[in-house]
Formats: sequence, C-alpha cells, structure tokens
Amino acid sequence: MDCERLMPGGAAFHSRARSVLSSGGAGAAFATEVNADSPTAWWKYQELSGSTFTDSVGGYVFTGTNATANSAGPGTWGVGVALSGSGSYLTTPDDAVWSAGMGAQDRGHTWETIRYATALSDRFLFGKGNPSNYEYSAYLRTDGSIRWATFLDSNAVNYIEVATATSTIVVNTWTHWMFTCKMKPGGGTTRAYIYKNGTQVAGPGTPTTPGASYGSDGTAALRSGWRADGVLSPFQGTVATDIYYPSELSSSRAAAHYTALQTDGAL
Repeated sequence: MDCERLMPGGAAFHSRARSVLSSGGAGAAFATEVNADSPTAWWKYQELSGSTFTDSVGGYVFTGTNATANSAGPGTWGVGVALSGSGSYLTTPDDAVWSAGMGAQDRGHTWETIRYATALSDRFLFGKGNPSNYEYSAYLRTDGSIRWATFLDSNAVNYIEVATATSTIVVNTWTHWMFTCKMKPGGGTTRAYIYKNGTQVAGPGTPTTPGASYGSDGTAALRSGWRADGVLSPFQGTVATDIYYPSELSSSRAAAHYTALQTDGAL
C-alpha cells in the first residue's frame, strides 16, 4: 500500500503516526468503482493494532472505544474493526465535509458500509447529531428492519425524510449497505434510499412533517457504532469499511459497487 496514503491530508487537527496495515482491504474492482464516485472519506479498517483508524482519502481519523482492530473481515477483504456492542463506537470531530447541509438545496449524501451484525435490538450504525440537533442516522431495529433518517426536531420524532427497509437484516452475515439522500432537490421534496447488496430495499422515503423547514447544521461528532447521546444500543459486530460521498449515488452505482465486491471475492 502506498505509504503516502497513510498520511493525514485533512484539517490541522487530523494527525497520527503511521500504523502497520494488513495486506487486505479493497480489491481492484471495488477500488475502481469507489474512486470513480469521488469519496471524501474512506475508512478501510486495515490497521492491525491500536484504536485509531485513518481514512485513505482525506486523512480523517476515527478513534475507537471498545473497538478491536485486526478482526476477521469478509473474504479477500482480510480484516475489519470489531465493536463489542457494550459502549463501543468510532468517533471523529464535526466537519463541514459530512454535515447534513440542512437548509441547503440540492445537496446529496451517500454512506456506504460493509458490516457483520451479531445482534439487532435497535443497534446504531452511524450518524451525526446530539440531543439539541440531530442531522441524520441509520440504525438496525429489533424487528429486523433498518432505518435511515434525516431529523428535524430535537426529540427525533419529526423527520424531514425517513426510509425504512422492513425485515431485511440477517445477523451473522456480511452485508453491503448504501444509504443515500438528496436535500430538497430544486426546492422539491427530500428523498432517501437504502440499498442492500446492490438492490434498493427502501425509498424514496416518507416525511412525517411534509413541507417542514430544515434546522441548522449541528456541531456534533460523526460516529460509527453508537449515537453521540447514548440513545439506542451500540452496534455489535464487525465493520469492514465506512465510506462517505458528498453526492447522492444512483441505484446503478449501488449495484456496480456490490458487483465489484463479488468480483474481488470480498462478498
């Protein structure tokens, strides 16, 4: 792996020493598809030890709590980071790169992740927000569904948009997920989609408060694994990758990414 890709390249607060990485990670086909869509951050979780994980694009650092590096990953991917489900999460400071863009029209977002869940029970996948200003989140639910929501109010009751895929979670199975949204395209209605293994399973979403106005962007940290306010249970299982794109990827791109993972022998 190119050593220069291990060096931080983002804001001044992103810094860390070089880590020993595994020889696994993304295969050529998947890397080609991901890079074609210009991600802003790509955590591959190939560190063999320690509790910090650096993305290979902008040098953003996730710091882990109760997170175990060098855990078994899917197929040729090699390793990932295991989250115990007990106070476990990864966190990185607030940044305009992945703020929800509330109030901004025609702004898109996509989060892509490969996960192996070992429990449901309202397990938080990733998101950004705190009790005074939720921005977005995705989480597994006890009934086997998965929810992807952009929040409006501080009680997380009235959603600008929410997409829910019902009875789609299978525990103890590696799964490729893509969560996309578009903030009021052309002043219209915000939309949100969920893709599982390259296939759309939810969307375009349903607002609980049609026509509601956006709140402002919050300053909470971005987290993978557990919500910042401790609500919901921490994710329990292993994460092979987390990727953020500052655009809404299409259904054809979701399918292409999954096909590439199959080509590489990762899934």
